[in-house]
Amino acid sequence: MELDLNAVLINLVLAVLVAAIPVVVATARALVQQQLERLKLEIGERNYWLLQSFARDFVAAAEQTLGEANIDKKIYAVRMLTDLASDLGIAVTPEQIDALIEAAVHGLNTATLGAIELQAEFPAVE
Repeated sequence: MELDLNAVLINLVLAVLVAAIPVVVATARALVQQQLERLKLEIGERNYWLLQSFARDFVAAAEQTLGEANIDKKIYAVRMLTDLASDLGIAVTPEQIDALIEAAVHGLNTATLGAIELQAEFPAVE
């Protein structure tokens, strides 16, 4: 029985690549989470929640609006969120905007309204 060394090597490389996928995904997720935590500390929890909410909305809008168009949806969402942050006077870096968009796309570390006390700034309307 003859051993096909090329086939063995190809299968070995494929097995290593498949085994490495969870490690790469976990590392990328940890880096995004780290960037988000740093952003939350820098701009405050309320501004972080606001930008995180808009990031989710812009990602959803890009998916719905652009659909099958040959336009990069992530670039569209990044541009919209960057412009909004600038208009609101919130200083963020391109890396932080990218982390917010990635978190919105993959559902990472998304803030919830119940976690933040807004009553002081936005009193109830009677």
